[in-house]
Amino acid sequence: MQNENLRHRLVIFLFLALTILLLGCTDKRFMSSPARTVRQNDKVAVSYTCKLADGALAATNERQSAEGQNIIRSPLFSMPDSFGPELMTATAKPVIDPAGHTEMYGFKVKSFEEAVREQLAGHLIGLPYDKECQLRMSADVPKGLSRRDRYLRRYRETSHPKVLRVPLWQVEKQLNKSPVAGASWRGKDGITFVVESVASKIVKLRREIKSGAVVKTVFGPARIIDKGRFYTIDIEPKVGTLVRSGPLAGRIVKVTDKYFLLDYGNPFGFETLNCRVRIEKLAADTADIDTAGH
Repeated sequence: MQNENLRHRLVIFLFLALTILLLGCTDKRFMSSPARTVRQNDKVAVSYTCKLADGALAATNERQSAEGQNIIRSPLFSMPDSFGPELMTATAKPVIDPAGHTEMYGFKVKSFEEAVREQLAGHLIGLPYDKECQLRMSADVPKGLSRRDRYLRRYRETSHPKVLRVPLWQVEKQLNKSPVAGASWRGKDGITFVVESVASKIVKLRREIKSGAVVKTVFGPARIIDKGRFYTIDIEPKVGTLVRSGPLAGRIVKVTDKYFLLDYGNPFGFETLNCRVRIEKLAADTADIDTAGH
């Protein structure tokens, strides 16, 4: 009888041990020693890759996740200038504060990358160090965000000059080299830019367009119409489209014959991010580095 009871207890113990092992970092109740998990105000280095529900890449600081072959990138993704773990301070789950946001279009908003970092920092407490974990993150519309700071109305049809003058440094950044007359590249909207001349600090560019052509824009497909010195772009937006405008994530929420309305209130564009993270504890001499901007 005693052997039977001992065998029964052993089976229960093995089952519980296997359950904890399988749970890994997904359930914080089964963490090991607190010294091996992230505590509030810990300064850490975080590697992460976040995707949307359909598996499309939204944000990452890992080169292999951004530059590998056959990667599906969501409209939210923007290639970072550099890669590597980011320094963060573990905080209580953040509430997105509308104050101090990125200035754009004349009003203040929270950029997508800023919101990702804030949310990550607020989800680290209780997670283990040096172990890959999975997180689901979402963001709310900040309280107190005014209608003016949340919505932007854009006309469906806009006019653009064929010839324009651009600062030299902007063209150098685009081409990753100094421009010369005759150089060309294709913009994100499908329009080709040709360098006509280069002065000391100004580059004269010509847009080459094909009247009637349909190009892809961040707001939806658009038709180009040649009107001499100018051309027009007539966008065909759809309600619900996820967009990325510069640093901002948003949704098209209204479409009329003349304009469409963008909602930038939710810094994730009303999406949920599924993130893979790995956390490294900073050495004592490194933990003094200011992480406020990360």
